[in-house]
Amino acid sequence: MQQIYKNLFPDLPGHCRVWIYTSNRIISSIESQEILKEIKSFVGSWQTHQKSLNADGTILLDRCLVFAVDEEIQSISGCSIDSSVKFVKSIGQKYNIDFFNRLNILLLKDENPLMVSYHELNNYKDAYLFNPNVETLAKMRSEWIVPVLDSTFI
Repeated sequence: MQQIYKNLFPDLPGHCRVWIYTSNRIISSIESQEILKEIKSFVGSWQTHQKSLNADGTILLDRCLVFAVDEEIQSISGCSIDSSVKFVKSIGQKYNIDFFNRLNILLLKDENPLMVSYHELNNYKDAYLFNPNVETLAKMRSEWIVPVLDSTFI
């Protein structure tokens, strides 16, 4: 599998805060093109207290919406985070995708992404997990994929 996340958002520093929203289904290529346009529009206008955020967003693995913000330039406010959640919910409603079911876990099994329920993880101890809990871009670049057995989920 090409590890595109290793160079994710090359113009942003590793200390950036990240948010990962995993979908309950594969996002089609047509949907992905449309959603990516909406993401770029959103992050281009994303603000906190009327100040622009140095942010970016993308879709990875046809399953994950990823957003990053450089808080050293401008700290993000609760209202700004709320606006991003509202944006992701609107994408979900528009395309009938659930990005908020935290029982859905994305694994890497035999080089292919696989969605399983949290309750099924014990059946995939030899797989790798896309860790939705990474908080910085540096951690995402280096520790997004971890062995299931090394994750905090088992």
